[in-house]
Amino acid sequence: MSDRGSGFVQRTQVAVGVGTIARLPAELDRLGVIRPVVLCDAALVEGPVGARIRTLLPHATIVGRAGGEPSFDSIRDDARQIELAEADGLVAVGGGSTIDTAKLGRGLLAARVSDLAMLPDPLPSRPLPFIAVPTTAGTGAEIGSGAIAFDPRVDDKILVRRPELVADLAIADAELTLSLPANLTAWTGCDALGQALLAYVPAGWDSVAGQLALRAIKLIVDALPRAVADGQDLDARRDQMLGSVLSALAMFNAPPTYAGEHTFAEPVGAALHIHHGMAVAQFLAGTVELNAEVASDRFAEVARELGLADQTVPPMEATLVLAARLRALVDEFGIPALRDVAPDADLNVLAARCARHDGYLLNPRPLDDAATLAVLEGAWTGTWRANIRAAV
Repeated sequence: MSDRGSGFVQRTQVAVGVGTIARLPAELDRLGVIRPVVLCDAALVEGPVGARIRTLLPHATIVGRAGGEPSFDSIRDDARQIELAEADGLVAVGGGSTIDTAKLGRGLLAARVSDLAMLPDPLPSRPLPFIAVPTTAGTGAEIGSGAIAFDPRVDDKILVRRPELVADLAIADAELTLSLPANLTAWTGCDALGQALLAYVPAGWDSVAGQLALRAIKLIVDALPRAVADGQDLDARRDQMLGSVLSALAMFNAPPTYAGEHTFAEPVGAALHIHHGMAVAQFLAGTVELNAEVASDRFAEVARELGLADQTVPPMEATLVLAARLRALVDEFGIPALRDVAPDADLNVLAARCARHDGYLLNPRPLDDAATLAVLEGAWTGTWRANIRAAV
């Protein structure tokens, strides 16, 4: 969680709005890029997104990136493809994994090393000019200076952060998300919702990050169900994309003192090899309930922002109403419980992995084995009340 701060700093220029992808050629010209390489999700290359990029950049080299979350090995291989193209600039088109791959690949090339374990800090030279073009509305990878990669040395996903890796520009155009399937729309949207929640708890009402987080939560809770139900609803896609960007801006500028559902979702997702957003979704309600007694004022403020409670409702009651709403969203989206995707998983092993996460010791309510297992059991069964508070 070290890719977060306590002030408000925004290093990446952000262009948000329907049709903003049309700016891509001019922005590359502005950055002095003549030979761009486009690192693109392989599944998008031959579809509408790939066609749009080829129309805008007919002379660019397009490199299709295989699916799955990035690893040290896959990032090395993709960096090699970028190097072979003799590019003087890079565009990443895709989800968070592709954008993170582009960030770290640029780092390897700038440092002239082939192993992320050898990536120096600071980097010895400026990386290639870089434009990030998200085709999901959830991860926030287009804005942060860190990237997630699977590290075989620790058998886990780790955050690699270098300030120089931040994108020069992020183009967040909702039109590029119209072909995103309903399940990925739901998973990545829940990731954005979780990021906004984990930003608001430490940031609070009276901060820029806190206000961005509240607005993001409101946008996402309203827009995401509509985008999942009808992927061609451009208004819903537009609002979800804006919510995602605001969520990322809030997260990267909130105090790094609360990891929320990511305390559980990051290690569990890595262990079970499931989509990060799917894992986040299953821990949204449980972590609100877990921290209800110590963060009820903040959660109640979120509930009031969503119209779930008013000032007459006690904070604890409003917090549990919020948890119920989050659980209902996950159920509405049909996101499977963990036992349905990894029936042989050992919850005790998962609990041990969660205990190694940076957010474990930072959790507002001190965690122990019983509390961790209670949260995991809630995600395992797909229920939002699993006696979590009683277990703490």
